This record gives sequence, C-alpha cells and structure tokens, in this order.
Amino acid sequence: MGEDGKEDRGSSRSEIEDFFNENREFIEALIEKERKAAEDAFEKKMDGARQHADRAKKNAEDAVRQIYKIAMDPDIQGHFMTAGFEIMMGINAAIRSMPVPDFIKEDTEAKEEKAEPEEVKPKRRSKAQSKAIAIDAPEEAPKTVNRRKKKPASEEQDGP
Repeated sequence: MGEDGKEDRGSSRSEIEDFFNENREFIEALIEKERKAAEDAFEKKMDGARQHADRAKKNAEDAVRQIYKIAMDPDIQGHFMTAGFEIMMGINAAIRSMPVPDFIKEDTEAKEEKAEPEEVKPKRRSKAQSKAIAIDAPEEAPKTVNRRKKKPASEEQDGP
C-alpha cells in the first residue's frame, strides 16, 4: 500500500500480469470453451428460428392456396355474381319507389316535351377497328361415308 492508504497501481497491475502469464494456457482454454458454447447456443437458436420460419412459410402458402381455391370455385363465383346483381336490382327498385318532389317531375316532363327525336346516323368506324369478314357456307354438307364394322375374328371363322 502507498502512503495514503491506497494500493499502488503499478504493483496491482504487475500482479495481474503475473497471474495471466502463469495461467495463460488455462485462461485461453476457458475462453475457447466459452466461445464454443456460445457458438453452439447461437447455432441451436438459428436452427430453431429456421424451422419456425419454414413452418410459418408452409402455413402461409397453405392458407393462400386454400383462399385461391375458394375464390376460383365457379359455384362460389356464381353466388357472388348473383348476390351482386340482386343488390343492384334492389338499389334500382329502391330508387324507383322513392317519392319524387313535384319540381323534379315538372322539370323532367318539360325536358321530355322539348326533346325531339334525333335522326340516328350510322356511326363511323375508326380505322383501328376490325372489319367483318363474310364467310360463305357450302350449299350442301359433305356426305358421310358409312363403313362396315369388322366382325371379331371368332365370328369370321364361324361365319356363313
């Protein structure tokens, strides 16, 4: 100890250095053992995480496959289409059955009276549209040839 009651830094450092120098092989063996244990624990955790991720991926793929199968089922699509049409028809019926204020009725009737039937002109096709092609059907259908069926070999030998 020094004069003020504290240990000298130099002496404690040299004692630690001496301890490490004397027990270097033992300390290195302990450090190596701990390093290997840490690596093994890390690998076990990584393997567990990989397995968990693989299971999650498989479950997600199965769920998506099932949802896709349900969505692509023609019977289910038919029901949804029917339901959609029913909703649209219900909204249309609701609109038609709603009371209409008098000013809207009068305005609508006035517009109908003023409207003159416009002359319907044939619409011009743009050049990008395809043209119709006339296909001539043959006047007579081709005649079919009736072929005689062959008899099994056993009947031919016994034949007439």
